[in-house]
Amino acid sequence: MASWESMDQAAFRATTLKLVSHSPCLSEGAPRSLVAATHRLVGLALYQERDTPGAEAAFAAARLVEPAWSFPAALLPPGHPILLAYQARSPTTVVYSEAPRPREGTVSFDSRVGTARPSAVPTWFQRTDESGRVVASTYLFPTDALPPYDAARELVAQDAEAGHGSRTLAIAGGATALLAGAVYAAAGVFADDYRNSPQTDAELNSLRATTNTLVFGAAGLGAAAAGLGVGAVIHGRW
Repeated sequence: MASWESMDQAAFRATTLKLVSHSPCLSEGAPRSLVAATHRLVGLALYQERDTPGAEAAFAAARLVEPAWSFPAALLPPGHPILLAYQARSPTTVVYSEAPRPREGTVSFDSRVGTARPSAVPTWFQRTDESGRVVASTYLFPTDALPPYDAARELVAQDAEAGHGSRTLAIAGGATALLAGAVYAAAGVFADDYRNSPQTDAELNSLRATTNTLVFGAAGLGAAAAGLGVGAVIHGRW
């Protein structure tokens, strides 16, 4: 696996933004592994932008979902600044705010069904109708308002009426798999250029770094797509 320093970080950030932008496309409950992986990718992207507090918040959100997971040493060796940022904020310090209870169906945060929203960290919000079908899915940063929905009469909250209009979700979870395939294809193109083109050393190093980044991003997306495939078969509620 390539080290963080050897990766084309601009390409990595673009891949991360594509993954986050596809969160509203999910028509099934987001697997916890996908939620945690998304938080980690967001944390890496924010760290690259020198937003250390934001990165630490995203990493804390990831650890809240998968507390035992850690970055491979081949990617981030012990003592690496990003690894220290990943470990900086304990998930046990995360507090919660109460979201409005929906009039129909359920809401979940990071695949946990209930109205407890993690505060000061990103979270993946989803809402289902009475049949269990996901009707809203979006990645929320700490300052983002909840998507509007009809709340139960006794728990109507002001922040549930704020925010942006929601959209009807019609795109299948297979969009993530398609994106992974596209990234793998791009990696193949760069790999062919690396093996067959008479490039200078500097150009070859750039091609190798870009190929490593695309393979890394595609692997993450491929894992996400696999999780979505399982979720499409097993209609569980988290």
